[in-house]
Amino acid sequence: MAIGRISGSVLKSNLTRNGTDLAFETNLLYLDVTNSRIGIGTSEPSTTLHVNGNTTLTGDLSLSGSLSLSGNLSPGQLSFTGNSITTSQSNADLELSAAGTGTVVVNGLSFPTADGTSGQVLQTNGSGTLSFTTISTNSVSQGDSNVTVADSGTGAITITADGNVELVINDTNATFSGPVVIKSRNAITLNDTDNSNYIALRAPATVTSNTTHTLPDGYGTSGQVLSTDGAGILSWADGGGGGGGGSSYPNSTIQTAPGSSGNYDLAEGPAQDGDETPFEAGGTDPFGVNLGTVFDAMDPIGTTTTLDYGDGEAYVGA
Repeated sequence: MAIGRISGSVLKSNLTRNGTDLAFETNLLYLDVTNSRIGIGTSEPSTTLHVNGNTTLTGDLSLSGSLSLSGNLSPGQLSFTGNSITTSQSNADLELSAAGTGTVVVNGLSFPTADGTSGQVLQTNGSGTLSFTTISTNSVSQGDSNVTVADSGTGAITITADGNVELVINDTNATFSGPVVIKSRNAITLNDTDNSNYIALRAPATVTSNTTHTLPDGYGTSGQVLSTDGAGILSWADGGGGGGGGSSYPNSTIQTAPGSSGNYDLAEGPAQDGDETPFEAGGTDPFGVNLGTVFDAMDPIGTTTTLDYGDGEAYVGA
């Protein structure tokens, strides 16, 4: 039976029905006149328009409020005038999933279509495409681009090997806990204030054996030089003023000229008539140099004393 259009007071009277809701085919269309709600597929609409089942919209959908879905939303194009997408389910993930080989694109970034494996991270190819990649336990690499490791605030970057903290870098210094090895004669450079020039230290071209130099404590005094004990220990020593290279030899032996008869020889007794020498010709000083030539071979400290024993003396002390 055909039903004509209902309008005016007749429509109002039918909808009101003395406060009784109007149902078509139980819940095919349900008018909740008490709460001013319409239900499609439900006789208990919870909102102004409550659709229980799949809904197809071939035109545009304009929302000024919130959109709440308990199922799937499959639009051809979805746009929002607001600036946030949220979920009301407590502790639930918000997922954006693309079907098939499609990708999720957010502000020019294309996300991978499948989950990565445990421990993988998102990596960009520099053109907006993100992919999951694995950071190896023994290397970090990124092709021809820079790899940056950064902390924020007052934090520090710590490098640990075999449970030992080997390097700590903060905003003021880098602290090494173990030896620092510079290979292939590469230099340690010390830049000036504006980094325009530097002073560099490096190893000699050939090192015959492993050598460790231990520096002395303190500044030393003016004019002192670094002296070695031949075993790697450096110390401050007074600079020499002799005819040699200017070095001082604290262990050199210095003898004085004889002063009277009975003390005319430094190595032989008064009754000895052999050739006389002011030194012990067969001995060596702490440097291993023969005492008879110590003044020719080294630069001893001290002064030289000159005495006039008179003319015609056959020997010193006569």
